[in-house]
Amino acid sequence: MGASGTEQTVELVSAHLRAELRQTEGPLYVKSRFLAEEMELSAQEIGTALGRLADREGCLAVERWANSGGGLTWRVTETRA
Repeated sequence: MGASGTEQTVELVSAHLRAELRQTEGPLYVKSRFLAEEMELSAQEIGTALGRLADREGCLAVERWANSGGGLTWRVTETRA
């Protein structure tokens, strides 16, 4: 996937996470493989997108939370301006 395709994936993942956060109270904890199943993307695409979102300033705060034998868990919260 090229740079523009990767950026599109980042935006899709960001929109999906914002929608999920609107339905929950508190932080969201996700694994790439489960998010990939929901969004019909690969776990690698999701992991790359989450990593880019973690490095980005914006309305979402994405951080690597825990790493276990079952894979990396990401913690997602909304940032307040």
